[in-house]
Amino acid sequence: MLMYAILDPESLSTDLLSDKAYEMQVKLFLKGVLRNLLILEDDNNKLFEKLCHATINISSGQNSTIQKLLEDILKTYRRERFVPVKMIDCLLINSGINISISKYLPYDIFITQKGNYSENKTLSFFEYDESTFERKREQYSKELSLKNKKNQEIDNLLKRVFRFSTNILICDSQIGNGRNITNFMKGIQYISSQFPKSVKKVEILTCIKRIEEGQEKKFEKIINTLMIPLKKNFTGIKFCLIIKKDLSNYCHRRLLITDHAKIIIDRGFDLFTSRGDFRQNFLQVVSLDDYDVQEYLDDWRDLENEYVWED
Repeated sequence: MLMYAILDPESLSTDLLSDKAYEMQVKLFLKGVLRNLLILEDDNNKLFEKLCHATINISSGQNSTIQKLLEDILKTYRRERFVPVKMIDCLLINSGINISISKYLPYDIFITQKGNYSENKTLSFFEYDESTFERKREQYSKELSLKNKKNQEIDNLLKRVFRFSTNILICDSQIGNGRNITNFMKGIQYISSQFPKSVKKVEILTCIKRIEEGQEKKFEKIINTLMIPLKKNFTGIKFCLIIKKDLSNYCHRRLLITDHAKIIIDRGFDLFTSRGDFRQNFLQVVSLDDYDVQEYLDDWRDLENEYVWED
């Protein structure tokens, strides 16, 4: 799942990066950003501008890997990985920057030149790979089994995924066949209950595998059993259902996508047993540079619409 960091641009100085051990820690951090780590910045973009400036100053020879990672994160994945927030203030001082962080901001770590994890959640790259923070980030990046997990534990993980997002996409090919819709409703309603107030739109993408007589009645069942209850229970969120025509049986992955993460839901959104426990299921956060998932999603969207509903 996702974690949140604030990065002091001065921790990427060329002098510090000349230390090989330090350079390796920075690489580890940046690869974590691609995987499941968001960078929080001030809403005036001063931190972002300073990070861009630091990237330009990094030698393209000795630190070419770091430069490439930073360029990908700053340019290609800026929208997915940088989150402007009002609770970070930045004051430019000569060539440096003074960063002030509100105690109310939900973040996990502040990466700075001189850090002490036990004090104010600050950390230096010199101690990064041995930190509790990095071990937790690595743990969150691995496949997670839902079975035998308590709701509170999964609640907290999902809240991390949805925080700072406004748009949610749910992909599950099985919803379109019109069977077990009550079970899907329970699963999606549970997920929706973890949304922050920032979420404004939820799109559910599914499909049919063949054309059948009476399929309009199946679509009506999906609307009445799934979409209308969601609309009633979560006012302020716009819900949309898109059913694609997938006669070649291409669509099979189940995905949960936010503004900042792509997550594979191995066995889909029918999450609960008849007893209310989590079924055997697995969640896996996908790295931003895993183009296979994005290409798969693009191909799914390119399929012909069979039915569309929105409130």
